Amino acid sequence: MEINKRLLIVDDNAAIHDDFRKILCPTRMTGVGKEYAALESSLFEDEDGPGNKALAIEYEMDFAFQGEEALYKVLLADKEGNPYAVVFTDVRMPPGFDGVQLVSQLLKKAPYTEVVIVTAFSDYTWEEMTEKFGWTDRLLFLRKPFDVITVRQIALTLTKKWSLGAHARSLTQAMEMNLSQLEMRVEERTSKLVQANKDLQNFAYIVSHDLNSPLLSIQGFVGELRLSMKEIMTVMGDVMSQLEPEQQVVLQSALRESIPEALNFIDTSATKMDSLIKAILKLSRLGYRELSFEPVDMDQLIDQNLKALAYPIEKSRVSVKVAPTPRIVTDRLTMEQIFGNLLSNAVKYLDPIRPGSIEIHSELSENGTIFHIRDNGRGISKSDLPHIFDIFQRGGTQEVPGEGMGLAFVKTLIKHLGGRIWCNSEVGKGATFSFLVPKVH
Repeated sequence: MEINKRLLIVDDNAAIHDDFRKILCPTRMTGVGKEYAALESSLFEDEDGPGNKALAIEYEMDFAFQGEEALYKVLLADKEGNPYAVVFTDVRMPPGFDGVQLVSQLLKKAPYTEVVIVTAFSDYTWEEMTEKFGWTDRLLFLRKPFDVITVRQIALTLTKKWSLGAHARSLTQAMEMNLSQLEMRVEERTSKLVQANKDLQNFAYIVSHDLNSPLLSIQGFVGELRLSMKEIMTVMGDVMSQLEPEQQVVLQSALRESIPEALNFIDTSATKMDSLIKAILKLSRLGYRELSFEPVDMDQLIDQNLKALAYPIEKSRVSVKVAPTPRIVTDRLTMEQIFGNLLSNAVKYLDPIRPGSIEIHSELSENGTIFHIRDNGRGISKSDLPHIFDIFQRGGTQEVPGEGMGLAFVKTLIKHLGGRIWCNSEVGKGATFSFLVPKVH
């Protein structure tokens, strides 16, 4: 770090200027200088080695005889980008304004310059000075007659202080610039992400519309074919008697087995496609619903979700344990959908070879409330776990009907709240789904 060694000495006595020049810019080491060098070696030796001492510093000194002249020089130096680090000023400098007036101006107009008031016992008292300037770390008082070592020490300390402050300001400015650039990049990327999400939603609407039209046509023509098949079957009796036995077998097989089976396959596939399109639309809309935060009684909300599943729970004789949960501020509809999906999955994927068990409990964390839903169902393999929250992904055997969208819905809902979800599971032992609902500030 480069040290600013520019000093301004303000005194109406030219002899005082010479004294400061001899003290701070010695051409040879005097006895006093040697004494100071020994003291300085123990106090101010820095990382550049023992040869770099304050005594070796040749300060760049400038002088002024009056307060107005000094203020002009300080402001001009600041404007030119070559500021003074320290101003040593006398108090009484007739006929212009005195040192106290000069210091008042410097504290206002030169906010980084360090100031030393050189006073005599007959000048202002410490209390008077403090009352005028308040408590500030930019101002020191040096009593006349001053000590050589004290002057050198003050010059060294304050020039280093000024330089450290300038370095800190430079770093702060660079950090603020980097932060400003980072904020601009974040805003830009956020804007692009918002636009991409809107484009994705629009794309989902367009695709669903374009797919729905031919899908409705397929379903409509399947219905027409079924009606036509009924008409064909009514006249088959008259036609069959005119065909050879082998032809009758082929025709019967086509009309009663192959064609109905093909129509059923087309109908089933169209229904499946319709449910997938609706699921994609539902998923695309989830992140755009405006959340409405309110205090929610989670015990009551969980109980309502369990009552909706009362029939399959009772039919499968599932044991359900719910530990008391806290009231939290969140979006009620979102929480109903989250628990509805997770509890429905827990019931669906229980292992039929043993009694089912579901446990629900919560815990408080620094960031919010964590809910856990544990079951003793079939479990999820380690290879499937990383993908269970992806769209159209289903873990384990596919005995339970579904499109693989439930957990993708849940993840999107929790993400919209600002939380996250994770799962711990082992095949044959069950699964625990945990999710964090963040605090609302």
